[in-house]
Amino acid sequence: MEYSVIVLYWNKYDEIKLILSALAVQNYPKIDYEVIIVDDGSAVKLNDLVSRYSKQMNIQYLRRPHCGNRSNNRNYGAKHAKGKNLIFLDGDILPGKDLISNFEKHRKDGQVSVGYRVYLNKYEPNQISEYIVQNHFEIIENLPGTLDGRKTPMRYFRETNQYYRGGWQILYSACFSIAKWQFDQVNGFDEQFGENWGNEDIELGYRLWKNGADIKMIEDICVYHLYHHIELAKREEDFQKNSKFLVEKHRNWMVELFTKEAEIWSNEYIRIQERIISKEAIINEIKNIEEVKKKISANTILFGIENIELIKCEQVSFAYVPETRLMDNKVVNMIGFRTDFQDHVFSCGIVSQKYKNINEGLFMVLCEEASRICRSVWIMDEEGELQRYVRFNRAVLINLSPYYHMFKTQYCLLHFAIAAKKMGYLVGINVDIDLFQEIEFDNVFLLNEDENKQWLSEARNHTLNFAGNKIPCFMDSINACSERSLSSRILWQEQSLISQKEHDEIRSSYPTVFQKRKEDFASWNVKKEFLPVGIDTEQLYQYQCKNRDSNKVFILLWADQTINKNTNLIEIAEIVKNIKNIHLKIVTYNIEEYAKDNFIYNDSFNQWINSNIYNVVTKKRGYMEKLRGIMAETDNITLIEGVYKESDYIRQISECDAYINLNSLEEINPLVLYSVALGKKPIIWNRDTYIDYFSANEMISIDMVKKIEVLDDIFLESPEHEQKPLRLELAKPDIIKLSDTLRTLLSHRSAIEIGEDFRKKFCAEFDWKSIVSRFETIINNKEKGKRV
Repeated sequence: MEYSVIVLYWNKYDEIKLILSALAVQNYPKIDYEVIIVDDGSAVKLNDLVSRYSKQMNIQYLRRPHCGNRSNNRNYGAKHAKGKNLIFLDGDILPGKDLISNFEKHRKDGQVSVGYRVYLNKYEPNQISEYIVQNHFEIIENLPGTLDGRKTPMRYFRETNQYYRGGWQILYSACFSIAKWQFDQVNGFDEQFGENWGNEDIELGYRLWKNGADIKMIEDICVYHLYHHIELAKREEDFQKNSKFLVEKHRNWMVELFTKEAEIWSNEYIRIQERIISKEAIINEIKNIEEVKKKISANTILFGIENIELIKCEQVSFAYVPETRLMDNKVVNMIGFRTDFQDHVFSCGIVSQKYKNINEGLFMVLCEEASRICRSVWIMDEEGELQRYVRFNRAVLINLSPYYHMFKTQYCLLHFAIAAKKMGYLVGINVDIDLFQEIEFDNVFLLNEDENKQWLSEARNHTLNFAGNKIPCFMDSINACSERSLSSRILWQEQSLISQKEHDEIRSSYPTVFQKRKEDFASWNVKKEFLPVGIDTEQLYQYQCKNRDSNKVFILLWADQTINKNTNLIEIAEIVKNIKNIHLKIVTYNIEEYAKDNFIYNDSFNQWINSNIYNVVTKKRGYMEKLRGIMAETDNITLIEGVYKESDYIRQISECDAYINLNSLEEINPLVLYSVALGKKPIIWNRDTYIDYFSANEMISIDMVKKIEVLDDIFLESPEHEQKPLRLELAKPDIIKLSDTLRTLLSHRSAIEIGEDFRKKFCAEFDWKSIVSRFETIINNKEKGKRV
């Protein structure tokens, strides 16, 4: 027999039923493979199911008392295998009918073949059945899902000829094939990982590589992860425990580095790996060696210093030197940022400053760990000079997703980054999966100054991302949802762990910028500590807000970043066209032009992004046709398209009489804030969206009524709108109230003005630099809390 397919089963009856249905129709000779089900004491036995499918293929059903140890169960299955080759499948992984044949096609002596997986989104039960699996698998292939996180990095490796050293980092137990002799030769999975999730597969891969195996990802092999709820907090806790065990077991810098893999993108990981291999961080020659020996105290530990004379002196107790060739009991082949020592067990620690040249985040992590285990820490430069380590707290990392629909979050985070830079922060910016660095910050929407764009491009290539929980990190929601991105960050925007009620409360009053700490995430104790959206007050100085002549036409400005089917602009335009002496100016960008080359992938996720852009463009195109139809009937509406800079929007607000925004329900519109900062009350739907920014005295509120969709373009008012909360897509302005308000403002233009004292106070409180100061307060309070 050629293949034994080993599947783990524990209380996922629906999943195992689908998996067996897929394995029963493999386009591979039935006589040449078997299926081994290892039942870890599930509540529901599989006897009837196994009896049914045993008529179609060879099955071993191994039921045993529950142990919860995945490694033990896989080894148990392998022990009973009759095939020359093993295929491992997790109990939630659905293969196609060519799984075995593809593994056979790519089989080579000494090679371990690894398949990709797609994480299916939540689906209806009738979308996947045994019949569909066996007869219409293309339906499953076209269900929405998330790409395997290894897919893009592997393409990067292939096209740049840069790879993880060893390839063991890509061996996930979800789906892989290995010769049975290879598996037995390394004694299979390490069962000491116990019931904790994660890294037992990586550890097997590491031992296989050390034993000479060639580990390869096979693009032809793709399996589908069946959706189920994942307790992310428990999984993260397990992963960290197993990472600690992994390092303690192998005490090798590559394994140590891998435990931070989730916090750094693959191209940076490879760069660090290659520079450590070339020993760029290591100090060998020390000119003033005798002076150094006199300065250091007894019980000293070294990090990245491979000077034999210094290591052998009696004051030195331990040394972490990656890629070392020294045969000395004091020396360990590790970097040293993940140690198993207790606090302050060493009197002194000396860290090579050359680590800073490899990756500044790595250097910070290393110094922090040295500070934990040493009573004092010194930094040694290439000349052998020592300088006392002083912790640099003013650093922040920002992780962005490049997706078009996330631009409001990008806007906030990038402005925060600029303000932090001006206040002396060390700022790093990473863009999710942008391995080929296709994104150019010169094209970022709503940024003005060239010097800011140039600096952002420099920060984009900064190497702070390794710093983990040693510096604050902001992640947008797409990043944080990645299973393999569960790293020890301080501030999160992970919404999947918040109840729907809490989520609605948050969205109704705060921007989705910064949400919660990793510590709260791990304990399920969500603490709502947020930072508000800010404004750049430096831009305001060039615009003088003069009172407009009351004899002139009243200019009403609608300026927003998006126009789509949910925008209330049509209703506003219908009102304005019937009022004399009022002019509606509409300022927006041309999404079709913007989408061509701005802040989106040119290649990596081209299909996904283009699909997203197409949907937005299609919605806007139809809406704009309606708007232009209204404009053709009147001459008091002007449309200005193609505006991309924030300063252009601010200038338009400064020149208008009133800024109107009836769309922002869940997200803060920064232009509303600029209207207040320029001394003009915005006309908005007051649903407490801006309750933390200004009071009802600084706005003109318009009620909204519910609309019920009868046909595509026909809406009826609902009498229930007073009793039920309104959603944006189900609401429109109260036409009578809005019309009356605009007519009143024509004759009482002073009613739109905001007092100078409040305006100055508002600008001081919500300038982006003030937001950075709030951030400092949050972090400092957290640090004080830890010390207490």
